[in-house]
Amino acid sequence: MLNNQYFDSNVIKAQVKIYPTLISIYLPKTPIVKNRSLSHNSVSELTKNSSPDETTEERSLRRTCKVISDYVLCNSFSMFATFTFAKNRTDISEKRHQLSTWLKNQQKRNNKFQYIAVPEFHKDGKSLHFHAVLANYTGRIAPAINPKTNRQIFQHGKPVYTLPEFRLGFTNLKYIDIVNDSRSKVAHYITKYIVKDMPTFKGKKRYFCSKGLKTPKILNNPTTWYENITPDWSIETDNGTIMRFNAGSHPIIDRLLRLYQ
Repeated sequence: MLNNQYFDSNVIKAQVKIYPTLISIYLPKTPIVKNRSLSHNSVSELTKNSSPDETTEERSLRRTCKVISDYVLCNSFSMFATFTFAKNRTDISEKRHQLSTWLKNQQKRNNKFQYIAVPEFHKDGKSLHFHAVLANYTGRIAPAINPKTNRQIFQHGKPVYTLPEFRLGFTNLKYIDIVNDSRSKVAHYITKYIVKDMPTFKGKKRYFCSKGLKTPKILNNPTTWYENITPDWSIETDNGTIMRFNAGSHPIIDRLLRLYQ
């Protein structure tokens, strides 16, 4: 199903990404010529025929969204969290350092867990807070209580919790619904904050994450089995077509997922 004779080719006519629960295929309008200095698994970092009108910032945002989306689709995150600071919220470098340090300290005090954190400005355009997804967090979690009713807070039908060990401000945590919140939905939640006017940190990425997160298996130039299967989702971009095939949608998809996991 995957044509090994093309794996060493420097010309990419199709690229497959294999995730735990889906397969994505990218079909560029113009074949991509690989940079020989890049490793095989670095192909996903190519510009993929970026539009000549695309700015460096736009390219950076697109790549950041892609990397974060890959992390979310490959790892089982179980919580959405928002971290808001109580003091000095406009010092974005300090706040980034404080949250990153807190998360690393939590890994030392509790069992190791996975996380991705993305910054966002408040409506004032200066104060900073962070949105994050977490997995396997074993620190203390407590219900968020409404001081007027003395009852747990609910938002959009979901109970809200807090992280008492975060003493730098306030937290809002909700559990991810494994039935209704697909990994694609979680990826959309966290990447929607990767926008042009988001906070940036000198010499740092636009986000930060725990080490050891899984990434998709990347294969180039498969046989054209996908031409005979209707994708569960597809989109036409200026540079090509992206298709997604979910687990359970076709026997070929399920065989490939078993083969490459």
